[in-house]
Amino acid sequence: MFVRVLEKTVRRRGLLERGDRVLVAVSGGPDSVALLRGLIELRSRYDLSLTVGHFNHGLRGAASDAEERFVAELALKAGLELRTGRMPTASVRPRGRSLEDWCREHRYAFLDATAREIQAGKIALGHHRRDQAETVLMNLLRGSGIEGLKGILPIRDGRYIRPLLDTDPAEIRAFLESRSLSFRNDASNRDIRHLRNRIRHDLLPRLETVYNPAIVHGISRMAEIAGLENDFMESVLPEAYASAGGREGQGGVRFDIPAFLTLHEAIQNRLILLVVRRLIGAPSGLTHAHIQLVRNLLGRSGYAEVHLAGGITATRSYDHLSFQQTADVSSPASRSQHRPSRLRRKGTDAEAGFQFDVPIPGVLSLAPGCRLRFEVAGVTRPVPTGREIACLDYERIRFPLVCRGVRTGDRIQPLGMAGTKKVRRLLLDAKVPLEERGRVPLLVDDEGVLWVAGVCLSERARVSDRTRTVLKAEII
Repeated sequence: MFVRVLEKTVRRRGLLERGDRVLVAVSGGPDSVALLRGLIELRSRYDLSLTVGHFNHGLRGAASDAEERFVAELALKAGLELRTGRMPTASVRPRGRSLEDWCREHRYAFLDATAREIQAGKIALGHHRRDQAETVLMNLLRGSGIEGLKGILPIRDGRYIRPLLDTDPAEIRAFLESRSLSFRNDASNRDIRHLRNRIRHDLLPRLETVYNPAIVHGISRMAEIAGLENDFMESVLPEAYASAGGREGQGGVRFDIPAFLTLHEAIQNRLILLVVRRLIGAPSGLTHAHIQLVRNLLGRSGYAEVHLAGGITATRSYDHLSFQQTADVSSPASRSQHRPSRLRRKGTDAEAGFQFDVPIPGVLSLAPGCRLRFEVAGVTRPVPTGREIACLDYERIRFPLVCRGVRTGDRIQPLGMAGTKKVRRLLLDAKVPLEERGRVPLLVDDEGVLWVAGVCLSERARVSDRTRTVLKAEII
């Protein structure tokens, strides 16, 4: 049964061609072990050349090494070549990147490099139908659009294939038992600190029990439909790009606004995503709120600009909408240009010389134990408040936006007040110790101080009934 379903998936989705050389990613878990055995049983039918690939993340010490040995024995018994890789010991995870994303990046880099070395045209992965449901639910909880609802693709970039995507975990376990195949269980898959594991062990079982026992199949069907509709949307973008007067030049992209506005709103949103991909390679950190900020520009006149993820600035200049990558605020290289410098003494107070570009969205590490998180979102009621949270009207900020220390002459208009007050006096009244005042971060735009972190918010950019988009800054 398992092998028949696998072969049907391969045929229906066009995953394999006769004579393919395939790198099979094997972790040692039940799914990847079943995938490897299933492909071995299909090998003669498709004249496949199989190689086993295993990446050791090294996160669980002896358990990770034991899994690597298990996969090596599996490959040896099957008479297959084994290629292994490990996380670089000197690898330092960038600020703001989750451990899961960081490990995935290294794992896929290993698979890509190995496939090139052995000249494999396909890389087989063991994701199954329940993985698909978990991914769709995870994207749904994050507020994803149709591109997220398509979930895991059966084939990506023409080489990553997922032959088990129409297979249930129960079918996999039954197949392993019928072939007397052993496997290894990864204990980290039960760590409910991770969103996927909470969905796997709590949300999805509850949905099956209370609402629909066949919900996994339903979500998989929806993902397939969303994938087809997403493919159609992507196919019309080149024509839409041309009809909107899209053209590249001087490191950016420009559209004619009257022509841009004739397009359906969904196509307009896709063109914005397309531009970000062209400028920074991926729409990393771009949210619906960012897209709405660009759309707000279309309703204005004259000149206006907004700052997006990846250091991209979107500008309206009369009848033209342009996108330019002005800075890569998410990269460590960019932040290194603004490392804190030595404190200078002036009078009885410390003049702080540190200054950082603000990553939106992102996390800024100022010192050990002092980090600020920034994100753009729509308005919620009530607006979050507190000493460690600042919510600002995004459209009233005068970019560029930086985070720096106190300087002589700094003033702020405290929330609810008509006049301004010296920041130094504010810190004195707040009883901030003298030795700590130079380390208090200030959020500053082109017109002045917007937030004295943990002390005072500015009236100038406060959230009002007319606010459409919020910049949330939080001490974490």
